[in-house]
Amino acid sequence: MRSAPAPAGAYTIFTFTDVPDPLPPTVVSFSPSSGSDAGGTVVTITGTALAGATSVTIGGVTARIISNTDTQIGVITPSGTGSGRVSVTTTAGVHDGTLPPYFRFE
Repeated sequence: MRSAPAPAGAYTIFTFTDVPDPLPPTVVSFSPSSGSDAGGTVVTITGTALAGATSVTIGGVTARIISNTDTQIGVITPSGTGSGRVSVTTTAGVHDGTLPPYFRFE
């Protein structure tokens, strides 16, 4: 289908909508703060802009995401020792896991 050219003197109005960049994730808290060093502890992470999380790590090791909304993520911990930061990655960025206390493996 071909469209006819606009008549002389006519103009087209374009409307642009400024779409803000998505916010990076922010972790406010997580519970429980400790679990088995064998892994398998279900942890609930609470924060903002968590929807669409692509990765959660605890102590640098990937945890399995079992649920995900804009304000909460449920994960199953990997095995580990000592303590580790809880970090969340979404397409908009990374929460670097600086929230103390860190998750503690027991």
